Amino acid sequence: MTLKPGAAEKREKLLSGKKKQDTPICAIPIESKEDHIAAVGARLRQLIDALDIPYVEAARDMGVPKSQLGNWMRGDRSYPPIYPIYRFCRIRGVDMNWVFLADPSGLPHRVTSRLLRTELNRTGGGSSDHRGK
Repeated sequence: MTLKPGAAEKREKLLSGKKKQDTPICAIPIESKEDHIAAVGARLRQLIDALDIPYVEAARDMGVPKSQLGNWMRGDRSYPPIYPIYRFCRIRGVDMNWVFLADPSGLPHRVTSRLLRTELNRTGGGSSDHRGK
């Protein structure tokens, strides 16, 4: 018995129950590596500021020198390794998805509120914060 061209692939696809996926699963655009490194650094800075802790203390929680933390927050040189960010987030009781994926759903309400207030102030949508930080 001879099969028509392409029939074997069609049969295999039917038997496996899998369809070829023509569209991506996620509709969120993928940032360039450089843009993602900069965004991760900015969100890391925002999180530390929202937690209202000194950068030297955040660096200590991560187990890195303050200069390395500064490089990450500026988006300089390298992407922060996951373990120091994981360590910091576990110590501080926050979800690291904010830093890497911009997903605030796992952050405590007080932190999310501060992040939102900071963003509103930055874009001119809110009143200024007079805490003198």
